[in-house]
Amino acid sequence: MKVLPSSLLLSIVATFDSIIGDFLKDLITRDPASIDFGDKSFSYRELFKTKEIETLKNNIIDDEVNRLLRDSHKEQVRYIEKLSQTEIINHHERWRNFYEVFERRNQYAHANGVATRAYLEKLKREKYPSEDIAIGSRLELSTSYLHKAVDYLIEFGTLLSFVIWRKGSDDPNPAFGALSDASYFYITKKRTKLAAWLLDFALHKQSRKGVEEMRVRQMYVNLANALRKMDKKEDSEKVLAELDWSATSIDFRICIASIREDVEEVIRLLPAAAASEDISIDAIRNWPVFDWVRSNDKFRDKFFEVFGEQLIIDFESSLQEMPDKPKRDVPESTVH
Repeated sequence: MKVLPSSLLLSIVATFDSIIGDFLKDLITRDPASIDFGDKSFSYRELFKTKEIETLKNNIIDDEVNRLLRDSHKEQVRYIEKLSQTEIINHHERWRNFYEVFERRNQYAHANGVATRAYLEKLKREKYPSEDIAIGSRLELSTSYLHKAVDYLIEFGTLLSFVIWRKGSDDPNPAFGALSDASYFYITKKRTKLAAWLLDFALHKQSRKGVEEMRVRQMYVNLANALRKMDKKEDSEKVLAELDWSATSIDFRICIASIREDVEEVIRLLPAAAASEDISIDAIRNWPVFDWVRSNDKFRDKFFEVFGEQLIIDFESSLQEMPDKPKRDVPESTVH
């Protein structure tokens, strides 16, 4: 049974390495002149043996990517920093946590999961809290640790993609849209801390110049909801207070009322929201922002009054009523 957690850690890191490899290849392919050849040279024989110059270029790029993948993860990120002219390590709050995942992986791959002096020295250099880890002790690989490790890797990979995407485009909306959608997905999967990390980075540590106001407000609502789900009610309110919501459309106002668990206000706004078609019946059933009011009897009664349907659908009955070949629904915007 002890083999399984270590296998999971090795697999998680290997998957991330594969993604980073693809990421590096894409970056270098865009700007192959950035490759530092150092003292490497190519003979006439190699040039003449290669029938196409593109094949030679691809071989050089592949060699550079493979070289980088053999290097440390810190050096890989420094290479990306240099290539993109973007500072990453010093601006990433959880760099030391991200870094530690790979070092723990190395301990399981090469030292049977035992903490070595070299491991602890590396953590000390990155200011990772390691005072409670003794040399020779076996490193923890609990379910909690593995969940956190996955979150650190997903966060770093997402933010890295976001920063480079923004760097290479004059239009920030596609990058913000992708990060917003990813964050919403994590909220639906109850990965609220990960969603909050991503949204906080985009909204508070990146320029929002040129980003559509609707998208920014959607992200604020989702961040406030994620913080509320983390029992950070005060932080959630601080986020909402950063913007003026008084003149916004009714869909934003009803979502904010729900986050605040203001059932009376949600009930008051529901008829107008339904009439405006800004909020659909499926949105109220599925959006995580309405988790705060769905169990309230008054809200359920009002939902039935407005839509003529029960809020909670009986699953078996709904299956019996489904047509043999249901039409494929167009996915609704995942904004809240």
